[in-house]
Order: sequence, then C-alpha cells, then structure tokens
Amino acid sequence: AMDDCGFGFDVHRCRQLHPHVSGRLQLLQRRAHTLAQREFNLESPKEVGSVLFDTLGLPGRQAAQHRSGPHGSSISGGGGGGKKKKARSGWDTSKAYLETLTDLHPLVAVVLQFRRLAHVQA
Repeated sequence: AMDDCGFGFDVHRCRQLHPHVSGRLQLLQRRAHTLAQREFNLESPKEVGSVLFDTLGLPGRQAAQHRSGPHGSSISGGGGGGKKKKARSGWDTSKAYLETLTDLHPLVAVVLQFRRLAHVQA
C-alpha cells in the first residue's frame, strides 16, 4: 500500500519545470492585464473581484458573510471560550463560482488557469 512505501517525487525534474511554470504565470498575468485593460494582483481575491464584477460588470455575488471551518465548525476567534466566526466580505471569487462564469468573459478562464499553476508552483 502507498502508506507503507510512499511515492516517488523527482526534485530534479521539479526544478527543471520551475522556469517554465514561472514563465507561463507571467504570460497569464500579462494576458489578464490586457483583458482587464489595467494591472491588478491576480493573487488578491479582492482585486480579482473588483476587476471581474465592478470593472467588467460580470454578474457577481457577495461572498458569504461568515466562513466555516472544516466540517461546518466555525473558526475560533480567540479567547472567551465562545465560538466566533471570521467575517468575510467582498465578491465571491471562489473556484466553484468563477467556473460558472467562464463563458461570459475570457478573463475568468485566465484567472482560473493562473490559480491552478500558482498552486502547482507553490
């Protein structure tokens, strides 16, 4: 079983691919800026939401006002013993929501591609 023997990871190959992934991320970033007709931080959900929904006018929805932790439990806000939920505001830029908008503007697909590659690179 995999638990007993693990799996292989080729560090050398990963290092070889890093410049390719970095170059692709830069290309996607330039494409996003061209499509938006302005520069913005693709790693910032707030800025992505502003461009997609405020600037481009795509149909947006507000992000949930409270975020739950794993398995529906609320995220602890610190002392006091009571459970507090971490407030969240702004536009919903979750992968699930953006995937529903991919046919409306090419920037949405670029944002999703950028996120996938950035995750691979991390």
